[in-house]
Amino acid sequence: MQAVERSLAAVVGGASMRLLLQASGKHAQLPIESVARFVDEASQVFQFNQALLHATIDNISMGISVVDADMRVIAWNQRYLELFDYPQGLVEVGRPVEELIRYNLQRGLAGQPLSQVELSQEIHKRLNYLRQGSSYKFQRQQQDGRIFEMQGNPLPGGGFVTTYSDVSSFIEVQRELEQSNNTLEQRVKSRTAELEELNRQLEQTKQQLEANTAAKTRFFAAASHDLMQPFNAAALFCGLIRQQSQQDEVKQLAQNLSHSLNSAEELLAAILELTKLDAGVVKAQPETFALAELLDQSAREAAVLAHNKGLSFSYIPTRLGTLSDAKLLKRVIQNLLANALRYTHSGKILLGVKRQGEQLQICVCDTGIGISESDQQKIFDEFQQGSQADQKGLGIGLAISQRICSLLGHQVGFSSAVGKGSCFYIKVPLARVSQRILPQLKSSQPSRFAGQRILLMDNEAVLLQAVSQLLQSWHCDVMAVSAPNEALAAVQQGFKPDLMLFDYHLDHGATGVEVAIQLAEHFGITAPVVINSADQSGDIRQHALNAGFHFMLKPLKEVSLKRLLQRLLN
Repeated sequence: MQAVERSLAAVVGGASMRLLLQASGKHAQLPIESVARFVDEASQVFQFNQALLHATIDNISMGISVVDADMRVIAWNQRYLELFDYPQGLVEVGRPVEELIRYNLQRGLAGQPLSQVELSQEIHKRLNYLRQGSSYKFQRQQQDGRIFEMQGNPLPGGGFVTTYSDVSSFIEVQRELEQSNNTLEQRVKSRTAELEELNRQLEQTKQQLEANTAAKTRFFAAASHDLMQPFNAAALFCGLIRQQSQQDEVKQLAQNLSHSLNSAEELLAAILELTKLDAGVVKAQPETFALAELLDQSAREAAVLAHNKGLSFSYIPTRLGTLSDAKLLKRVIQNLLANALRYTHSGKILLGVKRQGEQLQICVCDTGIGISESDQQKIFDEFQQGSQADQKGLGIGLAISQRICSLLGHQVGFSSAVGKGSCFYIKVPLARVSQRILPQLKSSQPSRFAGQRILLMDNEAVLLQAVSQLLQSWHCDVMAVSAPNEALAAVQQGFKPDLMLFDYHLDHGATGVEVAIQLAEHFGITAPVVINSADQSGDIRQHALNAGFHFMLKPLKEVSLKRLLQRLLN
């Protein structure tokens, strides 16, 4: 029965086979017409399925070939014939696949021409693959440059099915991508090398700029020191002329000359300060302090100047503290107050602090001439003044203020209206500080210095003469020397100074601090020492202070020097 079922199913199909068996099982006699109809329907279904299978296989883009267990070709599609360009009639049902393999190898589809031995070995190897039923997948380039991808799989009942795909375009794209990737990698390496070279050049340029900046800073420091000496001497001489002259015209000329020298000194000091800020020489040293420590003193100084000019000055004290560099912040506040005093001809000036959350706003407001809108964009540039300005200023104070605020991380700004005044502000962080009473210096009239012995040393002859004459005008006994050996000789000869006033920078690399220490160690001199220098470097000041000496910045001012001598000699 099973053999009959398989035979019938192979001829008339499964549905017809079941119908026939069912009819025979009932012992019903089928007319011949019904049997013929069953067979006809089965034949039509078989032909339809076969036609559908052929149409499907022929329209597949890859070539297909099928061999049976006896290694004979039993099926293929048109694409398979096209890919290998077989001659008419070569591929037919029952053709041994060995003949097709031989044909392809003889025409060189496997690469280089093969000898008969190599040909037999290659055929045998491929037939073994098919008989063993091992799956495989590989790519092979044809003589015409095309690349075929071949993939074979065994059939369940024996035999083999192989698909052939033309992957030439895919491989070409892949190669182009690989080439592009290699090109891109080369470009990246090239660009990276260029960037590294550029970075190296930039680093060299940066180092050169830093070296140039440092050299420029040293030059300005040295130049300012050398220039301050004659300015200082000229200012002191002007003071002596003004004191000793009995003619009003000479006194007026001396006063005018003194004003001009003061302006020149102020300009030189401002340019030096601006240069140091741009060069990064000035370093901020932030600390927590009460704003009253610097605002109270600035307010007292500004109040005196405002009173002399006939202005009203208002100061609102504060108990709040901040985190900043007190010295640099005070410099900014003094610049803002100086501008307010310079450009306010009538009315009032206000100094105060407003709290805005965790920020404090230090304000300097005035009723001055104001700043026009066209000038407000450039007011912080060097040597720039508003069009309403009287041109008496240097136009550099606000530039210094902005650079200091940038260094401190503070914001500086303003609002202004022409004819109504301006209000400048500095925003600083709020910080908690313990309140303390600040010591106040008592003002007193300068005392007489008659008979006080002063050892004066400076390597600038003109300045040495000017300071010597100024001290002598105060009736001091002055021993003026220009070199360390002269100072040692003067003490050895019996000169016992009550005070030593030494320049810091001396000839041959010597310093006033070293000479003063040497005098104290060898001769037991305990007189107070005042070191003065035009070099504004904080290291020099600190060197003098660490040695226990006093320090004054050149140019020496007559009032400041007299006040210091009064405190040290009385």
